[in-house]
Amino acid sequence: MSRKVKNKKVDSVSNMRWANLVVYIGTFVLLTIFPLVYHNYYFDILVTKYTFYYCTILTMLVGVLLALVLKNKDYTYVKWKNVKHSLILPDICMITLLVAAIISTLQSDFKYESFWGNEARYNGLFLWLIYGLAYLLISRLLKFKNRLMDFFLLAGILVCLFGMTDYFQLDLLNFKVRMRETQRNDFASTIGNINLYTAYVAMVIAAAMTLFSTAKNKAKMVFYYVTIVISFLAIIMGRSDNGYLALGALFTALPFYLFKTRTGIKRYVICLATLLSTVWMIRIANIIWAEHVLYLDSVFGIMSRSDKLLYIVLIAWLLVAIIYIWDRKKAGDEVGKIPFRLWSAFIILCFLVGIFILYDANIAGNGARYGSMSEYLVFGDSWGTDRGFVWKLSMNHYKDFSFVRKLFGYGPDTFGILTHYSDFDTMVEYNNTIFESAHNEYIHYLLTIGLVGLSAYVMLILASCYEILRKCSKEPYAIATVFAVLAYAAQATVNIAQPIVTPIMFTLLMAGLSACNKNAETS
Repeated sequence: MSRKVKNKKVDSVSNMRWANLVVYIGTFVLLTIFPLVYHNYYFDILVTKYTFYYCTILTMLVGVLLALVLKNKDYTYVKWKNVKHSLILPDICMITLLVAAIISTLQSDFKYESFWGNEARYNGLFLWLIYGLAYLLISRLLKFKNRLMDFFLLAGILVCLFGMTDYFQLDLLNFKVRMRETQRNDFASTIGNINLYTAYVAMVIAAAMTLFSTAKNKAKMVFYYVTIVISFLAIIMGRSDNGYLALGALFTALPFYLFKTRTGIKRYVICLATLLSTVWMIRIANIIWAEHVLYLDSVFGIMSRSDKLLYIVLIAWLLVAIIYIWDRKKAGDEVGKIPFRLWSAFIILCFLVGIFILYDANIAGNGARYGSMSEYLVFGDSWGTDRGFVWKLSMNHYKDFSFVRKLFGYGPDTFGILTHYSDFDTMVEYNNTIFESAHNEYIHYLLTIGLVGLSAYVMLILASCYEILRKCSKEPYAIATVFAVLAYAAQATVNIAQPIVTPIMFTLLMAGLSACNKNAETS
């Protein structure tokens, strides 16, 4: 091999390393700096986060191009070794999603608004293209390192601690001085309203629980446990029901990964006992500082006011002690398939019981027998702060769509335009509120980017998680991204997509996929 060819190869490898570094820095910024960024407090937080995100991705692209092209004298030799390989299913899903968004925009009656999403939350075609670009850069060029997740959790702790001060109405940085009194309790930390805040915190919890349950290093185990305690407190103090959906999905799904070892089982039970303990801690705080805290409603509010809570907490920790005593003389850590099968049977049983309760509360008309929980079990227009109303409205529109619109939707992020022109009087008459979102990501996407776009989005998440679980089953830091995405996907059933928390979810998903590459460094 000639010296000239050898020099070309050396230059190419060096340039690729610079490209990897650029992407790593960009990903680091998105997971650590991005959640903390604000400009004019809450007043322009959506625009600030949106601008910061797409500028970060575009800057990342420029840096990669400079590394791969401008530093190489022989332009024809530049090879994207990490980009040019056979497509995997997540790649196909992302391409399909982008194509669906493009077609949706082209056939929309509001092309400008569909492209920019400026009449809603900026989830237009432009942002989808930015997501596509981020997917290409991060999933292909990021050299995944475990400490990325540690930095993500460290930033999460800061966001959670600041959000917890809002529960005590401290307003340390004067975020709410100029806000209307009626809105002050609806916002928390540097994320935005409480729904977005708890969606972010749910991802922090998911990653921390996964890493705590699998950690072998004692110092890191302590760090992850502290993160769990803080984030549990934060999500409860966030007072948004979408957080409970995320927790439910997380505590249901994690055992399928953890119940292969005794360590996983023990630490899962510790997490459960810790969650109950944080509810009790908040109960005590509410008594001591009754005049300074916000009212805690919803499921955990009901639990915190229960006289039996302390006994439940003590029983949970007693269970932890029993398991540890029983396990202390066992050899090895593997437990076989029995715990996995028992948990599967338990979840199936719970599912069947849940179906019966929903039938009994809604179809049989026995909702009153479930007391304070009936507001969650009985579905109607007012369910979920009028989500039932807007979901019914949405499905009526989809039913009336043309065949092409059913496939590709009304246009990215044009839900508010559709309801404004079609349902203005109906919405005002119902509760004097104009709905610009379906308050369910999946229904929202069904109407805006159609069945093709929605299917591609769901398949992108499922296929990516499957790819990570298949190729990185022994890499807890990569697996942590899967459960973080799962927590986001669960709460998305009652929440909205926006360029505040959604980019963080996508970044975690893409980082997890990058761990499947040969260039990953997961040590």
